[in-house]
Amino acid sequence: MEPRIIALDYGKRRIGVAVTDALRITAQPLTTLIVKDYEDAVRQIGQLISKYDLAHIVLGLPLRLSGESGKAAKEVQEFGSLLGERLHVRVEYYDERLTSKQAERVMRDLGEKPSRDKKKVDSLSAVFILQGFLELNSTQE
Repeated sequence: MEPRIIALDYGKRRIGVAVTDALRITAQPLTTLIVKDYEDAVRQIGQLISKYDLAHIVLGLPLRLSGESGKAAKEVQEFGSLLGERLHVRVEYYDERLTSKQAERVMRDLGEKPSRDKKKVDSLSAVFILQGFLELNSTQE
């Protein structure tokens, strides 16, 4: 069985985390990390990789609506390079445009207020990133 995949919705203070099931079919929210800086983020993600035996990270790439990369996308790519180097894992990127809006809509549909639980929005966004990645890759195989 292949190792599970983790997805990250990167933010400077919070990182939403989702993980695949053992068969790599579905994505579930795992947690939202509260981080101080890059070093703290790498440390916490490293702990998750060890705990869940992960070898693959999918990072949400915040492209502009036009599809172009901006400052935020470059920052995510720098962070991804750092994760790959330090943690010796494969890092891939997935277009995360509008995943936060999807997460907020789901929360509102469930009668919850997204503005009151940003951590939940972040972990749900990571689920949408990971599920999209899984669906894209299942159609390419």
